[in-house]
Amino acid sequence: MCDFMNDLKKILISVAVIVVLLSLVVVIMVYQKPNELGEISEEKVGNFSNNDRFEKINIKEYSSVVSAEKPAQIMLKFAESSSKEKEGTELTVYNQNMALVKEMRALNLKNGLNLVQYEDIASQIKADTVLFTDLSDPNAIVIEQNYEYDLVSLDKILKKYLGKTITVTAKDGNSYTGKLLSYRGSVVLETEGKIISISEVSRYEFPELPEGLLTKPTLVWKLYTEKEGIHNTQTSYITNGVNWSTSYVAKVSADDKFADLTGWVTIYNNSGTSYPNTSLKLVAGELNIAQQEYVVKRYEYAETKPTSGPQFTEEAFFEYHLYTLDRKTDIKDNETKQINLLEAEKIALKKEYIFDEQQDYYYYSSYYNTSKGKVKTMVSFENSKSNNIGMPLPKGIVRVYKEDSQGKLQFVGEDSIYHTPKDEKVRLFLGYAFDIVAEKKVLETTNVGDRCTRKSYEVSIRNRKDEDIIVTSIQKNYYASNDLLTSSHKGNKKDAYTYEFDVPVKANSETKLTYTIMSCW
Repeated sequence: MCDFMNDLKKILISVAVIVVLLSLVVVIMVYQKPNELGEISEEKVGNFSNNDRFEKINIKEYSSVVSAEKPAQIMLKFAESSSKEKEGTELTVYNQNMALVKEMRALNLKNGLNLVQYEDIASQIKADTVLFTDLSDPNAIVIEQNYEYDLVSLDKILKKYLGKTITVTAKDGNSYTGKLLSYRGSVVLETEGKIISISEVSRYEFPELPEGLLTKPTLVWKLYTEKEGIHNTQTSYITNGVNWSTSYVAKVSADDKFADLTGWVTIYNNSGTSYPNTSLKLVAGELNIAQQEYVVKRYEYAETKPTSGPQFTEEAFFEYHLYTLDRKTDIKDNETKQINLLEAEKIALKKEYIFDEQQDYYYYSSYYNTSKGKVKTMVSFENSKSNNIGMPLPKGIVRVYKEDSQGKLQFVGEDSIYHTPKDEKVRLFLGYAFDIVAEKKVLETTNVGDRCTRKSYEVSIRNRKDEDIIVTSIQKNYYASNDLLTSSHKGNKKDAYTYEFDVPVKANSETKLTYTIMSCW
């Protein structure tokens, strides 16, 4: 019996030893597997389906990197490939403070997983709009993307150097080296067993740039490819901070019947990066943009001189209009650039005088039924090919000039226009006529029943100019129905509430317009 028990004990010990050895082998195999990162042979990869390849690239395979640093710092430290040089850019700018950026860059990639630093991007990038395309390997995959924007600043450097040694120079010229204890309000250092406070610092000295701080915003990618070598890539993204606007200059002829029109495109770039050798496109129109909170940075503009001659071609694009620059250009960061959009000569112009006392009156007499008003000066033209234009005009400000008797250009007014299609009228309000006076009176008011009233008006228009004019007088009544009963001049009903009367007035004379309107509610 004793012999049997001894034999059984030996067998159990042998089994336990075998189990322990097998466990050690399994543990060793598990911890060796992560070290095989990027060592998948071409023969093995060729036997994998797409799903197999995705399973092969998972976060468990890279857990062998152990560090107490933040993930962003690890990504930057171990980045194997960096791309700063922009070989070509296409920039599509929308007049809503945003642009679509397309960049061509060359990346030197290895077979397997690559960590890529993609630098010199816009600081106002919408990171969730990034689209990467490998033109050399369509099967290349971006597995993970990090947008790093912890940029260098004095405050961030000081924060990272708390508890570390730095050197500061006070305003009086004395320098101190010690452990940084605080920098809010004044700098507090521990040096030579003493605690000193420096209220005004003229210079800081740091041994090195702290880990994790960047001089430019950077995209960091985990990018997998099976093709080693130089890859031509295209990266697209949307950024804020790029905008464009249009301004126009009109020169009116001596008789006010014609005008020469020049259009300028102004591009504002404060996106945080430059766009060299770029193909420029501009989109005019109002896109629907889902609203989010974005921080908009302010920059000083380095204004450039405008270039001469129209340089854009225009085309309809979806429900908008697209303007393409016929050459490449450089758009620098913090730059305002002007490029000529159009030039049109001998545009037929019409001058108009408008009296609308409900909008522009400036004086009431002691009697409520009398008002003296200002007369608007308007100019208008048809945006048509027959009138030497005929191209969609983006919204902007039109500034109008005219030569005086000495041939010197003088500014006579400006107005803004909205996006104007071809074959539509452009109408500009330039100011108020100095030598034209309009005075309006209510001559009689009669109630007709319980729901109607009949009013008679007189509008006196005095023309102190040395030329004959026509003044358009506008009458508005916001009732359910309004009917013109009598008038001394023909009335044109523009809508349910508005009548317009064209009143000719001779030079240095006065003309009176009278009319009666029945209004019901």
